[in-house]
Amino acid sequence: MDNSARARAIIGCVGQTKQCHACVLWGAQDVFWLNLVAGLLGASHLIEEVIGHCRWNVDDYGPEVANHLFIGKSKEAFDRFVDASAWSEFVARQTLETLVSCLELTVRSISSDVTAITSNKWVQCSSLGARILPGAMIGTIDRAVVLTQEGPRFEFTMKGRVYMDGETDNNRWRVKAEPDLELKCQNTN
Repeated sequence: MDNSARARAIIGCVGQTKQCHACVLWGAQDVFWLNLVAGLLGASHLIEEVIGHCRWNVDDYGPEVANHLFIGKSKEAFDRFVDASAWSEFVARQTLETLVSCLELTVRSISSDVTAITSNKWVQCSSLGARILPGAMIGTIDRAVVLTQEGPRFEFTMKGRVYMDGETDNNRWRVKAEPDLELKCQNTN
């Protein structure tokens, strides 16, 4: 029965597999990007597509992350860096690979891309102790897509940026399956 279900991309409760123990982790990312999503998938049948979006505040992670994301630098400098040395994938790819592994699916292909985020007004970056000029980098959008041999497609887009007043973290996952399901977590800081 298990092999038949896997062949049809029918996913049962994710608590019974050896690989699934990787989903029982601790921390905000593990809750919002793995455990809650795995629970949602466990309630689904005939999964076609899983799409996640999250937004997080660069200032929550200090100057090393801000510098890694080229905060305060020009979009042109960022684009040159990405073109010359590629972009080390952030967490989106690893999150999807873990979900796919927990579901005992087989990766067919993985792709990822990154996009610069700039602002048209001054933005305060507490991690760098600086005001960011209009037109300079305030973050990135990292996106990963995993296609599986069994059929389901997984996509996760992470927008890491310096926040404007009033912005908060959020997470949203949409599962196109039987039934279609959606998970929204607003103001998750």
